[in-house]
Amino acid sequence: MRLGEYDFGWEGGGPIKILELEPNHKLTYSWHYEDTVVTWILEDSEGGTRLTVVHSGFAKDRSTDDYTAGWWKFVNYLKSMVEIGDSWQEVQVERAQCG
Repeated sequence: MRLGEYDFGWEGGGPIKILELEPNHKLTYSWHYEDTVVTWILEDSEGGTRLTVVHSGFAKDRSTDDYTAGWWKFVNYLKSMVEIGDSWQEVQVERAQCG
């Protein structure tokens, strides 16, 4: 990666360009797939922080179930990383061959 670039470790996809940045509050960037936009919003909430993720700009007839599932997984990984700290590791799943 070069200076000023970032990624989520997803080969060939994910964030492209920061569109809006309000430190400690809001990050909006363009998304590689389907020319959409992702916004992360942080808000104080009863001594903690509330995270809202909005992925917008999809065609009206496009099902977003795959994105919903993907963001739930990603946000839950993020939650685990924050709660567990440096010792957190992604769960590795192996698929068994049937036959």
